Amino acid sequence: MYAVFYMPDFSLQAAMRSQSALNGAAVALVSDHESKAVTLQFTKEAANEGVGIGLSVGQALARCPGLKIIYRSQQAEEHAWKALHSAAYSIAPRVERQFEDLCVVDLRGRKETEAIQECSEVISGLKSLSLVVRAGIAETDSLALLAAKRAEKVTLLSEARYEKLHPNVVQITNKFFLDTLPIESVEPGNHILEILTQWGIRTVGKFASLKRSSVGNRLGMEGLVLWDRVKGRGTRVIGVLDLPLVFEMSWEFEREIENLEPLLFLVRRFMEQLCFEMKRAHKVATLLILDLGLAYGEPLLFEQKIPDPNSNHEALFRLLVSCLDGVSTDSPVDRFSLRMDYEDHQERQYGLFDSSLKNPHRFSQTLTKLAGIVGTERLGRPVMRPEGRPDGFELEAMPQTVEVDDGMALEECIMKSMKRYRPMLEAKVELQGGVPVWIQSDEVSGFVGKYSGPWVRSGHWWEKEGLWNRSEWDIRLRKGGGVRLVKDGKAWCIEGSYG
Repeated sequence: MYAVFYMPDFSLQAAMRSQSALNGAAVALVSDHESKAVTLQFTKEAANEGVGIGLSVGQALARCPGLKIIYRSQQAEEHAWKALHSAAYSIAPRVERQFEDLCVVDLRGRKETEAIQECSEVISGLKSLSLVVRAGIAETDSLALLAAKRAEKVTLLSEARYEKLHPNVVQITNKFFLDTLPIESVEPGNHILEILTQWGIRTVGKFASLKRSSVGNRLGMEGLVLWDRVKGRGTRVIGVLDLPLVFEMSWEFEREIENLEPLLFLVRRFMEQLCFEMKRAHKVATLLILDLGLAYGEPLLFEQKIPDPNSNHEALFRLLVSCLDGVSTDSPVDRFSLRMDYEDHQERQYGLFDSSLKNPHRFSQTLTKLAGIVGTERLGRPVMRPEGRPDGFELEAMPQTVEVDDGMALEECIMKSMKRYRPMLEAKVELQGGVPVWIQSDEVSGFVGKYSGPWVRSGHWWEKEGLWNRSEWDIRLRKGGGVRLVKDGKAWCIEGSYG
């Protein structure tokens, strides 16, 4: 299963975040400051006034006199992408950036219901940062991309039914989705689109219902590639990348500022994003460092140690504002950077006789990475099954607390430990009165001094292949040392030796 996060009008959203009082206004994004600059993206308010793609600034203003013109900002786009990437990485470690406005997350190895829930939480979290993101979840990344571009919030394509999904999640079947998807949405190319139109194929579902061989004969390799993509054929391997834990953002003003209001607006915006990234990474801030670059003179550096490490952006912003209260400079500010030092988040109320893992959050991150590689079903703590069958075990979830030792003496622990032989050693045994008196094997031989047993154990007698039945003896040899002697059917074996 894959998830694709898509940020529509990426450059426009990124640029609008750095400017206040633009919400609800008619805004157009242009390519650059040159006289021949053209419109690239625009808000729906501007579109309602007739603004379209490729208009000059003069043409756009003629259609919408109240239009606000803004320009692309490379640093704003980097900040927006960083927020999207860190949020996606917190779901699973396999994240790939395909284009500037979307990324793909490999959810294989994650529990599906948990992954879907976290995708919805990412959408809500990014919305709080004034970033509108859509998500598509499907069995392949190509289908997930189609779903993301048609989604309102989160669209899940699956034939299976999931109960108690998040309200942001809309689940539909693959067939219904493709049957209602216009063929133009998969960008088939003008030549193929013209042929499909002549055939009367208007939806992706109709195209997907064609036989692959027929598509190849009539449309060639280009048609086969398109058919495989809409059918969700094949899976891609997405590499595991480590997200650098650097919580720092910087900004250079186009015009020097001389009052505190525009600076605090951006500082607050940066604080929200950095705290969002910290929460997704299970970190808390311990130190705030604000570096103000002045147009003339040496920069000003403010450091504020956080007495109670946390990732609450409101509390941290208030703390930083108190540092700036009453500060005046002889030069305007032309740039600034905000950095947060951090530590692992550790907040838990334990029982009287419980102790925590040394680093539960890092432990959880490691488990998530391992689950993405080996699968959830192969990750856990082995425990014996209730039936008591030798080597019969199952995996349970890793604990968040460590149980206290029951006080068993060290000597008892050593005596109870057994070195297992894999496979078990074949042995010859002499009996006297039904009791072993002498044993011989490649590793252990000698006369029996003391013994305990036999313990007869069996199980799954109602199954032909799963039936097991054995007798066990604990033997101490006269020359020293102990072994576990087993009679499995008619054969004698040594299962292990005691330390």
